[in-house]
Amino acid sequence: MISKKNILVLIKKYLGYHSFFLFVFFLLIISCSKKEEKIPENILKHENMVKVMVDVQLAEALIQNQSLNSNDSTKKIAASYYKKIFEKNAISEQQFRESFLYYSHHLELLNKVYEDVINELSKMQAPQSNK
Repeated sequence: MISKKNILVLIKKYLGYHSFFLFVFFLLIISCSKKEEKIPENILKHENMVKVMVDVQLAEALIQNQSLNSNDSTKKIAASYYKKIFEKNAISEQQFRESFLYYSHHLELLNKVYEDVINELSKMQAPQSNK
């Protein structure tokens, strides 16, 4: 059985030291570099997802601030808000769900979306706190 050490010795022998170090450097570069995954066409782009999620967070805050007695009433109001959000952003509920699911499976992208959502909400809050 050939071990990793034996393979490296054989590569050094055939390539020479200079070429060997270039080869190792090349392998390190390839292994360390992240391939940027292209977002599928049916998924909302980062900027659009941020806009939608800002609207969603605002709607959720409004829903929580309304003291509703009935769970059915809450669901109806939430559905109404979400419908308006989808219309405002010219997307379907399905596209939102697929996009949210996609970002949920790509946590690094989701974190960036939420960072920008928080920044946008902070910008909206800043003028109000100066009053």
